[in-house]
Amino acid sequence: MTNFEGLTMWTNPPINRTPERQAKHLTDLAHAWRYDAGLEHAIELDGKGVEISASVRTQIGYYRQGKAAAEQLGMNTSAPEGN
Repeated sequence: MTNFEGLTMWTNPPINRTPERQAKHLTDLAHAWRYDAGLEHAIELDGKGVEISASVRTQIGYYRQGKAAAEQLGMNTSAPEGN
């Protein structure tokens, strides 16, 4: 089973979720993740202190969780060719 313990509170299992269900949830999250140049740019802007709207900040949170899960599964999270 893959160890997903390094992920943040967004993906910590609820008390009633078994380790197997949590692993499936995170695997599904990883497989649903897709590179998004716009969100990558928003992450850069956020890191520079540019004000980001609450809705974009929420999207960034979900995007980072999917990306972290994909990285832990050894999936390629780099920008596709041509971006």
